[in-house]
Amino acid sequence: MTLETASSIDRWLRFAQFCVAVTALVAALIYAGSRSERDEQQTKSLERMAVELGKIQEMATSGSAQIQVIGERVRGLEDRVTRIEKR
Repeated sequence: MTLETASSIDRWLRFAQFCVAVTALVAALIYAGSRSERDEQQTKSLERMAVELGKIQEMATSGSAQIQVIGERVRGLEDRVTRIEKR
């Protein structure tokens, strides 16, 4: 192999290595961008779920209070029925 051929092969190898490095860098940037976007979407979904969970907890608390009020009213009616039956 002549010196000129070896030099030419060396240049092509360096160029190929450079192309592979640039391609890998671009692919890494694209992956990082898409990953960041997915993380952002997941964060928004988690925030919406937390808000909905808070609303459900408020409704449950409110529902428990309403159930207690209804229970008191039912007990009051049962007491009235018991008094009426005793007459």
